[in-house]
Amino acid sequence: MNWFEERIRRYEHRRWTTDDNRMVRPFEWGLEHLDGGAGQGDPAAFLHEYSANAIHAEQGMVRAGACN
Repeated sequence: MNWFEERIRRYEHRRWTTDDNRMVRPFEWGLEHLDGGAGQGDPAAFLHEYSANAIHAEQGMVRAGACN
């Protein structure tokens, strides 16, 4: 584990152990912001497909020609 990752993990662990009002949500919560929903059959598969589509769509923007 590199220095930066270790530092982030320690920071998150410290926040998690000191804050007693942090709410834990199920994984499905928030998929509606990605045109999904809490009733998705397999949220992990939905998120994988969404990210694959986002990467594929971005590649078209990266291939744009140079501006003069």
